[in-house]
Amino acid sequence: MKPGYNFGEGFEPLNRQGFRGKDFIAQKPLGVLRIACLGDSVTFGSAEGSYPALLEQILNKKAGEKKFQVYNFGVPGYTSYQGRWLFEEVLEKYHPDLAVVFYGWNDHWLARGFTDSEQKVDVEECGLIRLRNALAHLRLYQFLNWLIAHLNSAIFPKKEKFRVPIEEYEKNLKEMIQLARAHNCQLILATSPAGFGLAPLPDYLEYLGFIKKGEDLAQLHERYNQVVRKVAKAENVPLVDLDLIFRSQGVKNFFQNPEKDIIHPNRKGMELIANSVAEKIFQILSSANKEGEQ
Repeated sequence: MKPGYNFGEGFEPLNRQGFRGKDFIAQKPLGVLRIACLGDSVTFGSAEGSYPALLEQILNKKAGEKKFQVYNFGVPGYTSYQGRWLFEEVLEKYHPDLAVVFYGWNDHWLARGFTDSEQKVDVEECGLIRLRNALAHLRLYQFLNWLIAHLNSAIFPKKEKFRVPIEEYEKNLKEMIQLARAHNCQLILATSPAGFGLAPLPDYLEYLGFIKKGEDLAQLHERYNQVVRKVAKAENVPLVDLDLIFRSQGVKNFFQNPEKDIIHPNRKGMELIANSVAEKIFQILSSANKEGEQ
């Protein structure tokens, strides 16, 4: 995102690195445990706050002498595909001790013709893209684009694709685990909670082409959450099963307007996420201390 950008609507301007929160410092202070929270708009948060900010407060309040620093690398619209590349940069530049990887919703939205991984741009293609952008305002160019797309869809029926197909989603999670291990960073995976069943599914999801049929969304979302559980178990990586935690404590308590939004939790939901992640972090640290004593 653009450094310093101000969304308004109660949000503070982005920091100098283009993320939410105070400016990030590459050099990690001595005695501080740094945690990187990667994810989409759920991690980015709302005008009420964000779970990474709450997580830092909880950790520093409960930890005593140990100090924690939590950086929010949540970017609205990101999938695990962008997250994988961002994570590599985060590891090399900020050297976090722990990282929470929390993607899912955007991964299973319908692709606009191409999956995220199919939209990579090679350096030699940049000139063509600049030319395309220069021509984009011309009516003739717009008409030709429309005509080609229309003829193409008529001749070759469009195959349903997700932004990140489920097998690529699994691959991205595994690659992030490998990156974390190579940089001596403890990775934590999280499933994505949802406000299903609290109200009729928001109609804009179908209308704007995020999904084909609304009634299939709950099952699709569960399939992606199952991948997170599967990868965590297979790779022996800590899991915070937020989907299960939310359901066990009553999903209705954590979504303010489920008729409009079943994705982004309210303040209580953000607090539940932060407390659940904090509990997992303390478990990891306790286990590491016991191993160090042996």
